[in-house]
Amino acid sequence: MKKRIELNEAKSLLASHIKKFAPLEVPIMEAAGRVSAKKIKAPMDQPPFDRSPLDGFALKAECSRGASEDSPVELEIIDWIYAGDAGETKIGDGQAARIMTGAPIPPGANCVIRQENTAWDENTVKIFDSLKPGQNYAPAGEDINKGDLLVEKETLLKSSQIAVLASMGLQEVEVMPKPAVSVLTTGNELVPLGNDLERGKIYNSNNYMMTTRLDEIGADVVTNRVVSDKKTLIEKNIKELVPESDFIVTTGGVSVGEKDLMLEVFSELGAEILFWKLDLKPGTPIACAVYEDTIIFGLSGNPAAALITFDLLVRNIVVQVNGLNHLDLKRTRATFVDDFPRSSSTRRMLRGWFVNSEDGGIVRLSRGKQRPGVLKSTLECNCLIDIPEGSPPVSEGQEVEVLKLPEMYSI
Repeated sequence: MKKRIELNEAKSLLASHIKKFAPLEVPIMEAAGRVSAKKIKAPMDQPPFDRSPLDGFALKAECSRGASEDSPVELEIIDWIYAGDAGETKIGDGQAARIMTGAPIPPGANCVIRQENTAWDENTVKIFDSLKPGQNYAPAGEDINKGDLLVEKETLLKSSQIAVLASMGLQEVEVMPKPAVSVLTTGNELVPLGNDLERGKIYNSNNYMMTTRLDEIGADVVTNRVVSDKKTLIEKNIKELVPESDFIVTTGGVSVGEKDLMLEVFSELGAEILFWKLDLKPGTPIACAVYEDTIIFGLSGNPAAALITFDLLVRNIVVQVNGLNHLDLKRTRATFVDDFPRSSSTRRMLRGWFVNSEDGGIVRLSRGKQRPGVLKSTLECNCLIDIPEGSPPVSEGQEVEVLKLPEMYSI
């Protein structure tokens, strides 16, 4: 077991223990927000037939030669074709078919005249314009040719991709898997919502924080449980959760108190303990292990510390599995427009609020105290300010490293 390791080493250790996940096929109606597991090519032309792009009359261009308002050409209407019709009546010399937008152009016709440039009754149409072959004519494959690349591998599927796949008649698509994750919050002090709070008790916010955070990064939360600080209960619950979980996220029990039991539980389970403690504030208390191919993230019971280590480690591992890499943290630089008067003997992550500016961006501290147990500091927080080990106090105007959270939400 490694102790008090650097963040990058922790990421590498965890990544090396991710088990292999097989892609899966899902109905395209359920594929939005998922990531394609392979390239998808068009199995057919789109449109699959020659069609009219407007309402008018399909005819042979040669039959309109010399037509004008002063000298119209009169043609016999032999068919009326609407979108959805087969349109199989062949058009000969001196003939035309009334046609609507999206309808197939009948055999023999090679152009369509706008209805605004005609006059017609039930049997005949007068043509007031001379047309060329192919005019107002959408050929098969005008949009997409058979064999065209529709979706690149590892593409985030959105409504536009889903629409194209549906236009090809594809009912399912192969996507990256959603890892199954269980949440286990521990602590004698935790009380379910809806219960009265006795002295010394707190509501179980960690359960809701971890569960919703996992939802936000595309994990499949299969269950969440809460147990008291009792070693046998924690061990029993982990054993029950492992068969249905690719990952387990726990909170509490990873520091050095008498009730910090997670390391003992890991040892008695026979789990491989990857590391205990990070060289990081907040977030030093953390223990990660592998038990029967399931990675267990033992996070701090302090909410802000748990959320920071979640975003630095759990998020990174989950998006490697489901392919949603745009939901990982993005590093940039910004000008600090606040004041942090403390030195940092250890690498420190401050909760902050980043705003783009003409000069590249500014960042300030989020509301609330920068303490590991202070939830208020996670409000109005859309980034982590990365302060290197050995840094003096951070003053206004100083350039700092920032880890931005996805813009879809803040911490």
